[in-house]
Amino acid sequence: QFLVGDPITMTAADVIRVCHAAPDSAVIATHMDAINHCLLTRHALAAAATEAGVAGQLRIPMNGEVLAFEAA
Repeated sequence: QFLVGDPITMTAADVIRVCHAAPDSAVIATHMDAINHCLLTRHALAAAATEAGVAGQLRIPMNGEVLAFEAA
C-alpha cells in the first residue's frame, strides 16, 4: 500500500466531483477491493456519496455483480 504521497486512485471527493460534473450520468466505482493500494472502502464511498447527495447517481457493485442499463 502507498501510504506516502498523493493517492494514485480516485478519492471519495474525486468521485463526488465527477458526480457533480456529470449530474445526468450514472457513475460506477469499480475495482474497490481489486488493488492493494486502494484504501477507500465501498462502505466509506457509499457514506460519502450519501452525505454529498449523490448516492442515487453512484453505483458501487460488489465483486462479480453485473449491472444492466437501458439506452436512453
